[in-house]
Amino acid sequence: MALNPLGVLDLSSITDLLKYNLEDYWKGNAGKGIPPNPLWESLDKLVPKETFTFNVSGDMPLEARDKTDESCQVSIYLFHVEQDKYQRNSPVTGPYSTSGSSRVPVIPYQPLSLDLYYLVTAFSKNYREEQRAMSIVLRFFHENPIMRGSVALPGGGNVKAEFCVTMEAEAQDTMSRLWQSFTAPFRMGVVYKASVVFITPPKEDKPIAPNPQFIELTANPSVLPFTQDARLLGTSRTVTYPSLDNPAPGNVRQIFRYQQNPASVVPADPLPVGSPLARPSRFYLQGSGLNKANSHRAYLILPDTSEIEITQWKVNEPPPAKPGDPPHFQTESQMVLDLPITLKAKPDATHAPFPNVYRIRVGSDLAKSDPSTYRSNAIPFSVAPWVGAPAYPKSPLLSANPDGSYKVHGRGFMAGGTELLLETVALNPVVVVPAKGQFFVKSSDTIIFVPPDGLPKGLLAVRVRVNHVEADPSVWIKL
Repeated sequence: MALNPLGVLDLSSITDLLKYNLEDYWKGNAGKGIPPNPLWESLDKLVPKETFTFNVSGDMPLEARDKTDESCQVSIYLFHVEQDKYQRNSPVTGPYSTSGSSRVPVIPYQPLSLDLYYLVTAFSKNYREEQRAMSIVLRFFHENPIMRGSVALPGGGNVKAEFCVTMEAEAQDTMSRLWQSFTAPFRMGVVYKASVVFITPPKEDKPIAPNPQFIELTANPSVLPFTQDARLLGTSRTVTYPSLDNPAPGNVRQIFRYQQNPASVVPADPLPVGSPLARPSRFYLQGSGLNKANSHRAYLILPDTSEIEITQWKVNEPPPAKPGDPPHFQTESQMVLDLPITLKAKPDATHAPFPNVYRIRVGSDLAKSDPSTYRSNAIPFSVAPWVGAPAYPKSPLLSANPDGSYKVHGRGFMAGGTELLLETVALNPVVVVPAKGQFFVKSSDTIIFVPPDGLPKGLLAVRVRVNHVEADPSVWIKL
């Protein structure tokens, strides 16, 4: 049976851990850099020497007493076990569950949580040895309230054990009855509780539930009590960027994705051919009533409040595979558009506008001045610059030039309207060759910058903003 890498399979391993740690504390362990206990060290320096031989075991007091010859017997005896009431109903997550699920595993895959009660006592023919031994024991448990160590599991491998050890106050009559049950004369003793100790559960044969890879919650806006005419709720987009980890076989890096609302769309990267970015950037309009006769057209409102029609950006709906199949790109609640790759100061059907903050709305095909025209509410929409590297996305790291400068490739850079940051450190724009802590917008597709002194070593993200619209995470430098 496979075991989960948690807890202990054998309770005696906890007793042994207490025993070995007490022995190291008592007489010292030069290999671990542990000096002898101060009391033991002082006894060793007395003349005549008053140290004595001792033996620490997990035997019950009666058994330990029978082994006495001329040595002091210290017994750490596990006499009671009970389930920890504070842990029995707690959810087990992370390393406790092979599935990584946040739900509680079913029995027997849920580890058993226990409190262990130990009777600690000493026996010797010399009362000083007994009391000196108990003095060392009390000091040991007082100075080590949290016990740590490694416990071996069958089949190989170690598990780190960690639990608290606290003194339990017991009434004298309770202790007296305990000693009577051992059929041994009452001796000095103290009870310690070790908690919480987990018993190793079996490993789950199969995950209780797979880890979620992608969660999307959508409420169909067409069922909301909006106006009879079209109304927009927002824009969204799936952002993609390459991993900084080593590329997979075939020199292809993993592509990460996240959802962005409202959309800040970038002109797509045409290099390399076949990459997920080698196509117009797709974004989505969400709302209601978007497929009506007076709302099937899309319009972009420029910063100067002028309007241009961008209906040509809509993704063409392919013929249905089967009669009656629902549409994919143009529905009552969603309109899918592709931002063109090329930029232009005055956008049109085949060009995207330069990076800036805009607005989008839908409406009829009548002229804006016509009394019968209809325009929906306008929602925010931004065009961001595209940022890349010569080998992006195969290598998202920028390489330093011999003079210590770096070159950023991209699209949509504007002199006077561009910001460049390394993580949160902003660089100063210049119109000449940059020095340390400066950057230069050489053209609409090239930025040259030099990092300032004093930056921390390691990976630093290169962030580019144009007209206060920031590009997607794309490139990094390594100092």
